[in-house]
Amino acid sequence: MTLTLFVPGKPFGKQRYKPIQGRRGVTPEKTVNYESLVVWGWIKKNKNRIIEASGYKFEIIACFLPPAGASAEKKKAMLSGEILCTSGRNADFDNMAKICSDALNGIAYIDDKFIVIGSQIKLYRPYQGVLIRLSTVDKIEPKLIEWVDREIEKEGI
Repeated sequence: MTLTLFVPGKPFGKQRYKPIQGRRGVTPEKTVNYESLVVWGWIKKNKNRIIEASGYKFEIIACFLPPAGASAEKKKAMLSGEILCTSGRNADFDNMAKICSDALNGIAYIDDKFIVIGSQIKLYRPYQGVLIRLSTVDKIEPKLIEWVDREIEKEGI
């Protein structure tokens, strides 16, 4: 089974928890707001359905607008994937995955510890947002396990 969600707006990465001396810390407001956007979008689209599975594949495609000052030729190259989405003003790879997977914890799956395969792609697109795709996984492909064993063997381990 596969379920998806598109979260419109600029992709956002999870911010660090801020400790307060002598008290419990606080999660930054922007993080709380973005996680809420993901949760309510998921509930609205997927009817608050927790997918029962032994494992999950969690994929994120983060879509960013090309910089406004880029030439038409450069924008075309960005949108076709010839220029990679590595701008320093875009959210970090791992923080985008963390905010989305944490938001859906207990909403789309019982616990994110059951995510066994994950991937993320950053693209320039004429729109911005994050596409989340969650699929069930029953097993890891034997070819992948064989490849891992071969690579480890090459390392002399």
